[in-house]
Amino acid sequence: MNQNYPNITRQQTGTVPAAITALWIGLCAVYQAPALALSPPHPGVGACHFTNPFAGTADCIQYTGEIWTTQTAEADCGDLFSISYDYQFSVGGICSVPNHAADCIENLGQPDEKVNLNNATNPAFCSSLQAICNSVLMGDYFPVSGGICDTGPTNPGCEDFEPEACAAMESNELVDVTQEATYISFTPLATDTGNTGVIIFPGGAVVPQAYAPLAQELAQAGIYTAVLNGPDGTEVDGVIDAPGNAGIANWTLAGHSLGGVVAAKYILANPGTIAGLGLLASFPDSADDLSGLDIEVVSIFGTNDLIATPAEVLAAIERLPADALFAKIRGGNHAQFGYYGQTPTDGDADTSPEQQMQLTAASLRHLVTRIEAAQATSFETTGRLGLNQLTVAEGAYNDFLSASGFGQDGIPADNIAVQRTAGRNEFIEAKASTSPGSEPEILINQYVNQTGNPDQLRFPPIYDGEVQAKFLTQELLDEELGLQAESPQGSCADANRDNHALTLSWLQEADLLSEDDLAKLEQWQWQYAPDVLLPTGPEFIADPASSATVVVDTAQLSVTVQSGSFYADLDPGNGAVAGRQYCKTLSYERFYLTFLDLIQATP
Repeated sequence: MNQNYPNITRQQTGTVPAAITALWIGLCAVYQAPALALSPPHPGVGACHFTNPFAGTADCIQYTGEIWTTQTAEADCGDLFSISYDYQFSVGGICSVPNHAADCIENLGQPDEKVNLNNATNPAFCSSLQAICNSVLMGDYFPVSGGICDTGPTNPGCEDFEPEACAAMESNELVDVTQEATYISFTPLATDTGNTGVIIFPGGAVVPQAYAPLAQELAQAGIYTAVLNGPDGTEVDGVIDAPGNAGIANWTLAGHSLGGVVAAKYILANPGTIAGLGLLASFPDSADDLSGLDIEVVSIFGTNDLIATPAEVLAAIERLPADALFAKIRGGNHAQFGYYGQTPTDGDADTSPEQQMQLTAASLRHLVTRIEAAQATSFETTGRLGLNQLTVAEGAYNDFLSASGFGQDGIPADNIAVQRTAGRNEFIEAKASTSPGSEPEILINQYVNQTGNPDQLRFPPIYDGEVQAKFLTQELLDEELGLQAESPQGSCADANRDNHALTLSWLQEADLLSEDDLAKLEQWQWQYAPDVLLPTGPEFIADPASSATVVVDTAQLSVTVQSGSFYADLDPGNGAVAGRQYCKTLSYERFYLTFLDLIQATP
């Protein structure tokens, strides 16, 4: 046994694939280590100094077990990652690392023992380092005497995390927030709480407070939520067994990045304990097969994630139960599943942190709804990987014809090109235009915003909820193309009214609504409020007040729909946007989901 660590009982042994290690190391890039400090000497065959390809930091492993030879240790040093990286193996060498905070010993006292020297500049990360060691590397954790982790994890102040996370750590009239020894508790104060609790596993080296906005969102919806201090499966039992949680019948785990890996391992090691799993930019270890388990699963991922890429997330489909759902957040990245700032190795997000958090919360609420419903989820228009899109190019096409006053048959479809932008930033830069004499002559722009669905099990947890379109006014089209409109210039409210009728007609043709459903829908009165007029295009894009909204009054059996709009006539003072109109309207899916909600609410 390594004499530097006497009288310690070894916990577990095991190895971790490079792809899973990358999930945790990639997040370590949120903090950078400064000058090198010489670590205490550890006897062994040699040391592996390497540049972490994900974090860009200088790290080190000491090979201390008697089974290691120069050849096997050097081979292991060169095979730590599945992508290229710089490394140097030193025979008999000693590790030196920046900010040596703790050691994680894999296979303590065994012939294949090796020591991972950990770095930390913020004591808030110490709990994550310990969790990684215990729950992922399956090793034993030793803080360096007198080092930053020697006194144990500390609770950081608001200056150590994002303002949104700081605000979410405060109790309010809906949620009580309590800092326990190994987790943060978010307890709903409303009376209409469910019987399912959520336990969130943070990503590697991410402070737990970064998930406070997500936990607040869940707790305000009536779901008890706890955020562990780190991605450590040993802390789960403390949450479940807490006296205040005795009334919670079902538990689901939600893990971000490395946290999802550890959550999956806990579920496999504790069969029958957990009812659901939410993977946030994560996937099970290649050795962990959950496909035979009777649990509900949702895997939530961002299209711009470069740490847990969509391809890697989807490749894990065979290791998940057959009815697992995949929820894709367009423009989402890895870091925005929490509030802890950008990670250098991540992709740039093309959606806001708030939007990504709300879609994530809706997906986890959908998971909880599935658990409490105790029924299989069967979507009418979807497969396992998500809803078949109903809102395609004609969504913007119909908005244009309705709002500009040309009517559904006013301009031939082959004379209109719809540019569907993949992300919000691309839509901001897009410009509606005309090309007289070309085929087609009219270009309009479309972006489809996503909406979360926490309750309706006939739909997936994330779907296309709002069509955003940029197009030309009838005045400009008359001036540039000589096109005559059928009626006066319309509004986005007119577009919503027409989309309502088009959706209902489509559903009837597809036989997706029964005669009884249609009879119930006929009892509801629909009102289309005047558009919320935004003074500029940027405000139309960014202002939450510009979103298309639906307000349902079940007492009066009435529905009020309102749209955001930006309109600039041909006045030269309007500059480059003269003759342009922007609309945000409900998608076909949003109308369909609203119809289903109304049918359920009809007496």
